[in-house]
Amino acid sequence: VQLYGVLWKRPFGRPSAKWSRRFFIIKESFLLYYAESEKKNFENNRYFNIHPKGVIPLGGCIVEAKEESNMPYAMKISHEDFHGNIVLAAESAYEQSQWLEMLQESGKVTWRNAQLGEAMIESLEAQGLQLAKEKQEYLGWN
Repeated sequence: VQLYGVLWKRPFGRPSAKWSRRFFIIKESFLLYYAESEKKNFENNRYFNIHPKGVIPLGGCIVEAKEESNMPYAMKISHEDFHGNIVLAAESAYEQSQWLEMLQESGKVTWRNAQLGEAMIESLEAQGLQLAKEKQEYLGWN
C-alpha cells in the first residue's frame, strides 16, 4: 500500500454536485475505494478488504489538480478508456499534493512497463547464469 486516507468523491459517469467521503487506498497501480468506515478496520488490522466499492486502474491515467468552487483541493483522474473523469478532493493543500504525486507515480506503472521489467529480470538472470558458467569453466581449467 503506497498511500491511504479519506477523500471526497463525486459520483462517476454523471454530472452531480453531491460529494461523498470514501476511504481510498493506492495499491501498486490501482486506486481502491471503500465506505469511510473501512478506514478503522484498515488501521487496526493493517490489511485491506478484498471487496472494495470500486477499483480504478491508474496505468496510463492523467492526474491533475482541478478547480472546483466548493472543493478547493480537487483532483481529476482521466484516461481515454474512461467514460468521463473521476473527481476527488482532499481536505488540505498538503494532502492534495501527496495524493497527486502518488497517483501520478502509480499511473506510470503500466502493463507495458511491467512486461519490460519482467524481460529485464530474465535478461539479468541469464547473464548471471552465463557468468557463473564461465567462472566454473575458468576455475576448472586451472
